[in-house]
Amino acid sequence: MQKNKFTMSLSFILLGMSFNVHAQQEGKEEYKKYSAYITNYLKNTVEHCKVKMDGVFTECKSTGSEFYLPFAIVFHNNNAYITNENNSITVCNVGKNGGLVRCQATGLDIHNPYGIVIYNNYAYISSYHNRVSSCKIYADGSLKECQAEGTGFKHPFAIAINNGFTYVPNYGDTMPNNYPKGFGKNSVSSCKIRSSGHLTDCQKSSGFRLPNGIAFSKGYAYVTNFLINEVRKCKVNINGTLSECVSTGEGFLHPNGIAIHDGLAFISNFYKNTVSTCKIADNAELIDCKTSESMNGFRNEEQYNRFKYTVNYYGNSIDIYEIGKDNISHKSKESVGGFQGPIGIAFYKDNAYVINNDNTIRACKIRTEDGYLTSCTLRPRDNRPMGIALK
Repeated sequence: MQKNKFTMSLSFILLGMSFNVHAQQEGKEEYKKYSAYITNYLKNTVEHCKVKMDGVFTECKSTGSEFYLPFAIVFHNNNAYITNENNSITVCNVGKNGGLVRCQATGLDIHNPYGIVIYNNYAYISSYHNRVSSCKIYADGSLKECQAEGTGFKHPFAIAINNGFTYVPNYGDTMPNNYPKGFGKNSVSSCKIRSSGHLTDCQKSSGFRLPNGIAFSKGYAYVTNFLINEVRKCKVNINGTLSECVSTGEGFLHPNGIAIHDGLAFISNFYKNTVSTCKIADNAELIDCKTSESMNGFRNEEQYNRFKYTVNYYGNSIDIYEIGKDNISHKSKESVGGFQGPIGIAFYKDNAYVINNDNTIRACKIRTEDGYLTSCTLRPRDNRPMGIALK
């Protein structure tokens, strides 16, 4: 490989980021000048969202086409690159209003491409089949001359670059039969980037539990632990390894990707269908975490009339609380309606719609006297937020 001009662009299996840090004002509410882009895995779409001044995403609309179970998204020059589970990369131009246009899916000899990051005019792509590939970016935006890089990867999802090293969380270091309890001995690979662009001297940092996303800020790495609903803050050592990892931030539910920009960390919540935005404190902790609007209108807790409804993922049920005059929840109840790992609930008129982890929606009637959900029927579902990019 020939060394080319450096392009500042970070991407991960679930998050990518390209920076534009100015702010603008639209109407009575202020927004950041950069936009957010979220890949919806099951809906086969990319959402284009405004970013409010506190970092929360809003007013999301679908953009682009030619996606098939999209994972990561990253920007390079005026193009967006989206990895798809059907072994293709979709390349889109970015229009004047920020929308993705003229999208074309290009097949590559890379099985299940997940993460993608761009560095020195090369795209580095992680594949679930234990491989990281480098592809040359041509003038027309196409990816060619792909070849395998590095060693020791085990079902890698995300990929990121920091201070001359490529980082790849390994989702499948341990694949025991007693899923998911047996998971938890996972690692993050770090490989040195040679002047030729090749990845060498790969080594692993352990102590993670289904790590999906990774991002960097001020000498620390932030790794999402999907299995245990946390983000871990780790010291980045001079040899590229990670150490002294501790949990930071709160309110995550199976976090996937993470991106950092403008003093904020953005974390996608796979089972909340939301994005968390946290401030990065002077001591590098994640604080003041807020949750964006749902990517599909569903939340894990909602109030309807005089009842509050909370999804019970592991109990396959909905917990119902009647709100008293003192506004304190009491008289706990449980409603079971054929739910399978419920992860969100929304209401319309006298119906409740429960989104499940098995890719379905249950539409239920609400019983007036006690708030119970009854006569639940099956509906198809079509969403799951995965990748995020800011541009």
